[in-house]
Amino acid sequence: MPTLPDGELFSIVRPHQHLLRGCYCCKLLWINPNREIHFTTEKDFWIFSKALYSLNQRRLSASDLALHDIHFSSTICPTCAQMINGEKYRQRQIDEGNFPCFGSACNGYCDRSDCKYRLGCITRADWDPSQEPYYTYVFHLIEPRIQPAQNAHS
Repeated sequence: MPTLPDGELFSIVRPHQHLLRGCYCCKLLWINPNREIHFTTEKDFWIFSKALYSLNQRRLSASDLALHDIHFSSTICPTCAQMINGEKYRQRQIDEGNFPCFGSACNGYCDRSDCKYRLGCITRADWDPSQEPYYTYVFHLIEPRIQPAQNAHS
């Protein structure tokens, strides 16, 4: 995906900023699929996705984005959470008498279906918002919920 000029980029993202979540650790922004989605067309979603992709290539901080009147809910992304909590969970696995394998699943595969840390351990290959497959993944999550925006004249 090519990047967009700054003025166009911020004007595309600003009306949909309520959909954004951001990691305060790695500065990635992503779409919160649990929010109410209001894109008039599928094309509008893809234009927004292109703008978000461009923002993620720049890794702007929350304060940099606030200068452009773009605000979002900050949290920590699954990848950073796994990195930050990895040692703690591996130690818990040892304490519980299990193999300390947290965060070592390869390509989303783990043969330990009984592990209570499994959901936090396996990160989706298509989750990373700095990569194009993420937007296809999100689109399939929200496609049934893309609703026309309310017309101000109706």
